[in-house]
Amino acid sequence: MSVSEYPLFGIILTVLVAYVSMKLRDKINKPWANYMLISIVLIIAILLIFDIPYQHYALGGDMILKMLGPITVLLAVPLYQHHHTLKKYFLPVFIGVFSGSLASIVSVIVLAYFFDLNALVTQSLLVKSVTTPIAISTSKMIGGVIGLSVFSVVITGVFGAIIATFWFQLLGLRNPIAKGIALGVSAHAIGTARAFELGKIVGAMSALSIVLAGVSTIFWLWIGLQIL
Repeated sequence: MSVSEYPLFGIILTVLVAYVSMKLRDKINKPWANYMLISIVLIIAILLIFDIPYQHYALGGDMILKMLGPITVLLAVPLYQHHHTLKKYFLPVFIGVFSGSLASIVSVIVLAYFFDLNALVTQSLLVKSVTTPIAISTSKMIGGVIGLSVFSVVITGVFGAIIATFWFQLLGLRNPIAKGIALGVSAHAIGTARAFELGKIVGAMSALSIVLAGVSTIFWLWIGLQIL
């Protein structure tokens, strides 16, 4: 039995790669140097170079994935900590999050139509803009492929975090609350990590938007299921 077949191998590898990726991100200090993207590249490279089957890595990696469910409960913390901000800006936050979630779903449906994607792929991509734990449970609910849903979530988050600063500058967006909502709704947890780099208020609003985006996405999908 090789070392890679022990669940602890996948756990330790994931933690070490995450640590190295964050250090590299801090050293490079560029928007494109996203720690999640670096982590993915490093893990794939390690598995290929040392000829380690993905199934071996997944023995430990899946344990970390299962922890995402209970961690979802922690999303209530920013909601509580910033309830005064939510109360003060309730209407713009509500409209921003719910319209953003709807736009995400509609964009998937429109692109699926133009690229002739089948129903299974489309259902899997509908949850691309919510955080992973919510995406997994929602994907199950609507009959999507969990692996594809998680992949779309990661790609969406990484891409959103990379281009956020560019779009803010292009649109002349300076309001920290608006920036936070935009990142939280479109790029979930990965975008929120980037949001905290832009400021505490931006990060706090992004974290708050993750929770509301999850709720609003489930709401819109539920409405869609009732209509269909």
